[in-house]
Amino acid sequence: MDQLVINPRQTEELPGAVARRVRCALRSYCDALATRNQSVADSLDEKAAVVLGNERGATSVLRG
Repeated sequence: MDQLVINPRQTEELPGAVARRVRCALRSYCDALATRNQSVADSLDEKAAVVLGNERGATSVLRG
């Protein structure tokens, strides 16, 4: 299967309609990637908060 690799800076050289579609696809891909990365970061933040909360709780029980 052949792959088409396009440098976003080179889209000006493509015919108008094709360039618009390529830029739109690249923008959508970048937006989806950013959203995915943010949800992964949020998930890690939540897990870290749970772990830290559990450690604090365990420490207070041991000291208590």
